[in-house]
Amino acid sequence: MKTSLCFLFLMATLTGLFAGERGLLETFQPLNSLDSERVTIAPVMCYADNTHVGWHQAIRYIAAKYVPPSLADKPVGDINVASLCGLSLWAGDGDDGRITIYLDFRSLKIPKNLGYTETAVVTATLECMRRVAGDKLNATPIETKFKPEGQEAIKELVSAFIQHPKDKEFQPQ
Repeated sequence: MKTSLCFLFLMATLTGLFAGERGLLETFQPLNSLDSERVTIAPVMCYADNTHVGWHQAIRYIAAKYVPPSLADKPVGDINVASLCGLSLWAGDGDDGRITIYLDFRSLKIPKNLGYTETAVVTATLECMRRVAGDKLNATPIETKFKPEGQEAIKELVSAFIQHPKDKEFQPQ
């Protein structure tokens, strides 16, 4: 009986260790600055289910909705430009077992009232990714998915980003 109880207690303890811990995770997001012509890149705290996974979890939150607190009469909605435009990015295990970053531009669509170009949104999102990953980005493969046609400028932008020094801010000409 003692052995069974001890075993159950040990299993419950181990399960708790591997379940992860909820908490705040810092990432960067491309935010609509509402009064500027440029997308604002800002550090943002996100509520995460498992904060012990690693740096690559913060990649996913770059495109998560962000509704800031406000004292305005009308509620302010999502101001994350990547989220508003349907950009999707995440990091996970690739085919070779290493962390791989995945960028999906197939659903990218700029709302008319936003006032930014596709390249401005993608540039700001890539810069957020650079800031989150830091020097780990040098050894991390990036996989992309594009629409069948019409995203040549974005393909060139991503190619320039991959070749860009990761210790310098990404601001293509």
